[in-house]
Amino acid sequence: MQKQTHQRTFWGKAILNQTPFLIGTALVGISLHLALAWNTTGNFDQVSYQIVANIMQRGGNIYAETSRYNYSPLWAYCLLFCATIADAAHIPLAAVVRTFLTCVDLLNALIIGMISVQLGARRPWPAFTAYLINPVTILIVGYHGQFENLAMLPILLAVWIGLRRPNPPLPAILLLGVLALLIKHNTLFTVWMIFIYLTPTRRQAEILLVAALSLFALSFGPYLNAGANGIFSNVIAYDSQNSLYGLSILLPGYLSRPIFYLVMAALPLLARYQLRMPLTQAVELSVVVLLGLIYGIGEQYFILPVIIGSIRRTGLYWLYTCAATIFLLGSEHNLAIPHVPSLWNTVWLAVVAWGLSFFLTWKPTQLSVTQEIR
Repeated sequence: MQKQTHQRTFWGKAILNQTPFLIGTALVGISLHLALAWNTTGNFDQVSYQIVANIMQRGGNIYAETSRYNYSPLWAYCLLFCATIADAAHIPLAAVVRTFLTCVDLLNALIIGMISVQLGARRPWPAFTAYLINPVTILIVGYHGQFENLAMLPILLAVWIGLRRPNPPLPAILLLGVLALLIKHNTLFTVWMIFIYLTPTRRQAEILLVAALSLFALSFGPYLNAGANGIFSNVIAYDSQNSLYGLSILLPGYLSRPIFYLVMAALPLLARYQLRMPLTQAVELSVVVLLGLIYGIGEQYFILPVIIGSIRRTGLYWLYTCAATIFLLGSEHNLAIPHVPSLWNTVWLAVVAWGLSFFLTWKPTQLSVTQEIR
């Protein structure tokens, strides 16, 4: 009890003492996000959001009426909420969506800073700053307007809870895992990592995963009558761009896909039971390996390692940030600055180096899986 009280006091003092830095960083980060959100039209995803919002406003079936919606119904309701604000204020939906996601980024940055203090950092602002003014964060959220940052918010909360409480309540962990999946199901394997780490036994983790997937499936129930084909084609069987990135250019699909699923399914077991890797490093490993092995990729995925990697900020985190930033600046789907090289596999090589570093430098410890290396 005294230790917990001391930790809470330490957190409070650390955050209070760094308030000027946090406020300054927040103003810079939010300004950069909003400069893109309000002064650019974004890319094709913003058109898709408008289509989906229109369908939701008239009470239609998003899976039957468009092929441009690839998620659970939850994000469609977020778009409906944003569209209501946009219509009332007579401003573009794209600006409202990206402003909403900017607010999410600010919350993510605060949690990242709190996690870093929980791990023994003297100040929260380096981690807070590394995320909020990271160019990848700004370009993906402020320009692209994709919502991986919203999907990772429950993951960050789960990590924070897991570090504070050695035996976190399983209903809370299940709720956060389900929420991450419902927002965007490319978080599946990160949710699996969280379940493995924050449950006492593997059996309990498996039960939570089955429950989470069942609730994810049930969310489509109201749309099955007319939208079953669309749900299968545009959600379950949907692939992002492929044949451009990573293993997809090295191996045929019948090899790259099973390798991806087998490794991602086994990775949490390896991280916890064999490597005894601390929680935040294991979650970081999960998203890095995801980008290293995935057979279909979208540019929005590039924010995932930045979200978790901002906590520790290793040298390879910064190398990855540089590679992904250059790619996004030149990408035809982002700012498309002339003469800036936009090569998918420069990002992939940075991811591979980052992933290999976990195994080449890792030394097993006797720490509990929720205890972190200071």
